[in-house]
Amino acid sequence: MKTVLIASVAIVFATGLAGCREEEQDRPLHLDKGVYSGKADTKLTDDQRRELERRGQLQKF
Repeated sequence: MKTVLIASVAIVFATGLAGCREEEQDRPLHLDKGVYSGKADTKLTDDQRRELERRGQLQKF
């Protein structure tokens, strides 16, 4: 019985630590509806734009 209790406490402790990842700290918890609060998109280069246009042409039937 003591082993089961120790294992249960260890699992709860490990689960608690999993929620403390550094990349999850200081992130907004309340979001405004209709407002994008992420990083701004980067502009496509001319080469990237041409490649997307080429791939789009391949998809036309």
